Amino acid sequence: MTNFFNSVLVLCFLMVGFTASSQKPTPQNYVVLLDLSDRLLASGQAGRDQALIMDMFNRFEQDVRRNMIINSRDCFRVVIAPQQGVSYDANLHMAKLFLTMDGPLTTKRQRLDAFKVAFPTRLKELYRLAMVGKTKTTDYRGCDIWQYFNEQLPTDLLPAHLNTLLVLTDGYFDFEKNSHRKQQGNRYSDSQQLMPRLRGQANWQDILKQPGFGLLPVPKQFPRMRVWVAEISPKVDHLDELDILKGIWQKWLGEMRIVSVHCLARAPLPKVQLALRQFR
Repeated sequence: MTNFFNSVLVLCFLMVGFTASSQKPTPQNYVVLLDLSDRLLASGQAGRDQALIMDMFNRFEQDVRRNMIINSRDCFRVVIAPQQGVSYDANLHMAKLFLTMDGPLTTKRQRLDAFKVAFPTRLKELYRLAMVGKTKTTDYRGCDIWQYFNEQLPTDLLPAHLNTLLVLTDGYFDFEKNSHRKQQGNRYSDSQQLMPRLRGQANWQDILKQPGFGLLPVPKQFPRMRVWVAEISPKVDHLDELDILKGIWQKWLGEMRIVSVHCLARAPLPKVQLALRQFR
């Protein structure tokens, strides 16, 4: 009888193992959001951005090849936060920086290989256009990250996929036009009203925790999404500036029920790359 039960137990383990191995992995959807504002004036920032984006693409490619390409339904896209007065066609560039492995099976490998070859050049050209003729802060308009989350992000997410959003930004929600600002009490769609009220306050964390204070949550659904906010870089020489920026982001994303959030400060590039590679 003991041998019979042992045999049944072994059979059950084998069946469970077979079922697990036969399940297809969850397809991945990688979205990289670019803040192409005056943060690009920081020394080497454009090159740092491109290195981090290529790291993300390499991660996407690993997922595709893990599925032997033909079984892959993974997606990768680079998107640009809305910005007034740019001289380039943002939609045209975003179309060139998008790849989905859905579609004809016979062309999957060719599409992946062709995109991999063209991608670095297309990315470099976008950054060149974003920086040409700009040497000071006033040459740039601010990027409206809140508007992107409200209007574009829901359509960039894929419900059947695990969605990963990498936001490359200095951490500020700043833009010029008052018509783009929304307010409900002490809730705002930008950080320009928030930062002065938190700087210099020993209890800034308690203030930020107040239910009616902070960035205005976007009233949309963001299913199965994890977020990295990278290259946060204080513009003001204030002791708590970095922590305040991280706190604003974490509260805002948390209130929108995004449970997996990591905020990374601008640091030596290898350190940032390592942190992103380790985040799963």
